[in-house]
Amino acid sequence: LFLDLRKAFDTVQHPILLRKLEHYGIRGVALELLKSYLTNRQQYLKIDNLESNKETTRHGVPQGSILGPLLFLVFINDIVSISGSPELIMYADDTNIFFSEATPECLEERANAYLVKLSKWLSSNGLQLNTSKTKYVSFKPATKRLTNSLKIMFEGDLIDQVTEQKFLGVWFNQELKWNTHVSKLKSELSRVLGCIYRVASLVPRWLVETLYYSLYFSKMCYGILIWGTTTVSDYSKLLILQKKVLRILENYGGRIRELRTEPLFDKYKILKANQVYYFKLFQFIYRKRLYATPVATEELYPFRHIKRREPYTRTNYGRQSIHYQTISLLNNMPSMNYAKSFPLFKKECKALLVGSDIKFI
Repeated sequence: LFLDLRKAFDTVQHPILLRKLEHYGIRGVALELLKSYLTNRQQYLKIDNLESNKETTRHGVPQGSILGPLLFLVFINDIVSISGSPELIMYADDTNIFFSEATPECLEERANAYLVKLSKWLSSNGLQLNTSKTKYVSFKPATKRLTNSLKIMFEGDLIDQVTEQKFLGVWFNQELKWNTHVSKLKSELSRVLGCIYRVASLVPRWLVETLYYSLYFSKMCYGILIWGTTTVSDYSKLLILQKKVLRILENYGGRIRELRTEPLFDKYKILKANQVYYFKLFQFIYRKRLYATPVATEELYPFRHIKRREPYTRTNYGRQSIHYQTISLLNNMPSMNYAKSFPLFKKECKALLVGSDIKFI
């Protein structure tokens, strides 16, 4: 269940927030300082030389500030205290609720019972749920069919079911396959590619490469440790776009199929999409070895005492898991722990991958 709170940051009530801060142990001068930070703030609108009257804001936390997101998290932190709370994943004002039951009927009953309690919590905290933007996804195996949609209600409004949903920039579909995300990413990268193409003839080649890494490569890298276990066919779609980048760099006007791109990947030191996944996975493993990743990932990826025996799996789906692929990478690069520094390690990894068809998995 993907919740959408209506104007979440702007509707935080200061008295409630201050009471919660005091409850968590912030008192005295510190509490008074935060009170002065929140109250009697004035804002106005300026367009060219025209200015509106100044108005005092009575609700909300300042957006774009360092304290704003932190204060909002403090404000909604006790949502987990709702009795019978399922698993919650919260990031700023994005809140997701996960229910798991043996039958659709039990799932529907549990979800509706929780939403009744959630409604009371939101009301007591001065927050509102935007039911038109709140959606739910029924995650299931690809081989299983759900005959009927669940009837999940919030204050009399029916929550819409969707087969795919975007969360923190990554698209998830109900079968937990990444073809949806790759399709959306391909569309975004195509638009970026069009922009690069239009300016390529007006700027030097080095600037075209800079545009590739700043606009195209960065977008392709986002969340790749999550969706990077996708299929070869999905990577092939992204590879076609990268070949178009090489055509732009070479100022080649012919057909892509007539351009020998393999030497060009090496010439421009450009990693293919699947190699980018390996590249990022190498970096993740290296940082885990140095305890330079968030503590929350320790339980998910316990590399401190990692066993080098690859876990048994019967399917390609199992071999695509990040746990399986991580151990496979460690077995194929046992010396990766001995790089003197992280920048040097990245350089060595890129030299190993670029322009090659090395496959570790």
